[in-house]
Amino acid sequence: MRETTEHSVEVSIVHPTSEEVHRPDGAGVPKSAPPSEEKAAPAVAQTATVEHLLYAVILAAAVLLRLIGLGREPLSPQESAAAWSAWLAANQQFVVGAPAPESALLYGLQSLLFWLIGDGDALARAIPALFGVATVLLPWFWRPWIGRTAALVVAALFAIDPWLMAFSRRSDAAALTIFLGLLTLTALWRRSHALDARQALRWERTAAVAAALFLTSGPLMWGLLPVLAFFILIYGVDRSGAGEETPSGWLFHRSTWLWFGVPLALAATGLTLRFEALSALSASLTAWIVAIAGLERTNPLAWPFARLLLDQPLLAVFGVLGVASIWAQPISGALRREQRSDPEQQRELQGASWLLRGADERLRLPIFLSVWVAWGLLLWLLPGRPPETLPIVGIPLAIAAALLIDRAFPRPWGDLTGLELFALLVIQIVLLVAGSIWLAASVNDLIFNEQIWLRSGVLVGLMAAVWLTFGFWAGWRSTGRVALIFYIVVLAALTVRSGWQLNHTAELMQPDGFWPVHTHAEMRLLVQDVERLSSIRRGDPHEIEVQLIYNLRPHPALGWSLRHMRNLHHVRTLDATVFDIVAGAQRMPLVIAPTSRNDSLPLPDPYIGSRYDVEYTWRLSMLPAPQQGVITDASAEWRQVQRPRLRWLLYRKVDQPPPTETVTLWAPR
Repeated sequence: MRETTEHSVEVSIVHPTSEEVHRPDGAGVPKSAPPSEEKAAPAVAQTATVEHLLYAVILAAAVLLRLIGLGREPLSPQESAAAWSAWLAANQQFVVGAPAPESALLYGLQSLLFWLIGDGDALARAIPALFGVATVLLPWFWRPWIGRTAALVVAALFAIDPWLMAFSRRSDAAALTIFLGLLTLTALWRRSHALDARQALRWERTAAVAAALFLTSGPLMWGLLPVLAFFILIYGVDRSGAGEETPSGWLFHRSTWLWFGVPLALAATGLTLRFEALSALSASLTAWIVAIAGLERTNPLAWPFARLLLDQPLLAVFGVLGVASIWAQPISGALRREQRSDPEQQRELQGASWLLRGADERLRLPIFLSVWVAWGLLLWLLPGRPPETLPIVGIPLAIAAALLIDRAFPRPWGDLTGLELFALLVIQIVLLVAGSIWLAASVNDLIFNEQIWLRSGVLVGLMAAVWLTFGFWAGWRSTGRVALIFYIVVLAALTVRSGWQLNHTAELMQPDGFWPVHTHAEMRLLVQDVERLSSIRRGDPHEIEVQLIYNLRPHPALGWSLRHMRNLHHVRTLDATVFDIVAGAQRMPLVIAPTSRNDSLPLPDPYIGSRYDVEYTWRLSMLPAPQQGVITDASAEWRQVQRPRLRWLLYRKVDQPPPTETVTLWAPR
């Protein structure tokens, strides 16, 4: 009821929207009456349109970066192991000693894809690429959690992330695990902060399906599973959004268990009731333990930190600063309890987390991100340090960096005029470009320049002097924010360049070292020669008999590459009686054997051989290092150690080809 007199004041009470309530900085809660709907509607529509357009641009960039040249390189031996086992299942074939699947979900999806469409290197990588693109869209649902701008920045960082891109362009289950783990986390948070029971049930079922598929996704699941446990401990999973149909004492709706059980049963059996996939769960645990314990191969202690600096310079600087900043200035209003005058709009926004009950609500996100990073760093300290552990640190650093960048965007130039800002940026860009050109010229020079470090120091000093001068002139706050955004853009450009070098320029003389073992390009030449010989002697490119000899177990890259040969036999030793049975050179089989076993093969005289490189191995440890106890002059040190290292750091180029493994194709004359 309201009485109006000539001295009365009319007060309008406006309730914030759901996304404004959930904004971590509380910026969405209005302090006074907003403009009328007629005036507010165009602005809202324009903001939504711009936001959608930015997400569309980010999505297009993610698609291009993940799909360009997807099948250019042959599948590596590790990729071939997953694709070959799925292809054998799709074609109902069996090879003794063939690799067993480590991901029931990828095994089922790939075998279904191969059965429906066909096979190929690009198709084998298509499913991880699609999951990698979907990961870029997940921050759209994080807007109520970390804010609109921060979510947009996270999506952009995910799109250009070299590590996420590398797993998305690889026939491996890691991209599936990352997406499903983040989707489960997202659904759990949205479920506990849903506006009504129907929305809560929808997110609850999404979490159930995502969690079921996540458990069957592969070895990396065991590394991300503690992250989900940390999330539940810190944020909690309450029944605030549960509907009336949820039985008393049940945390989830009764139908949710069906949404969890059916996908789990289907995924665990390869989506097509292939019961051999049931062993993938235990195989994934074994593979994860072997990888992090370094039982098969190990990386040096400095390797993951070196990869962070090389591949993710933006996260190495602003991700670490972001983690510190969210502790120094906790996000205000995160998951704040809002008291409403209308009883129907009263909601409990805090999750039922017994671990942080009574603690400051603003500390939940800093604690979660810090624990997440700490868990990833712990995995980095274990002996194995496989590439799969890198995104466990990279993802929370990307979120922390986005929160820091979010604070730097509003009016970053402050009191700087347009002319001052233009002059400042032009000077910094000129110094940066000049330093890059000079450094590239110095690295290409075989003669040691004794002033290389002096000139580098002078350029860095000039850039710092310009910032200090403008700080005194225009104010430290404005200059600091401009410097922050300037180096964010520079480091983001370096990150894009590193991602391109990692995923699009890998060649024999340009090894990156992220994946230690690669399949050589001559593998495809071997397949072409086998098909050519089969066409000449059998009239069909896939009809000739091939004896493929292996040492310990069938080589997955050879098995995948020669999968279309209908008379392919994987044998440990060559049976000499086959030459007595076959009459005539035109009917004799082809023999492919490791070159190291050529001298022991019982081949008759008509056979001649041709050697092919099938795989090569390169690691960061293969870069030249100073020799202990050997004294060399500065010029020799530059040519032998410093220049090769800088050349690889800048261009990923090496002077010596990596060691390769070869096989010999034997064919009768």
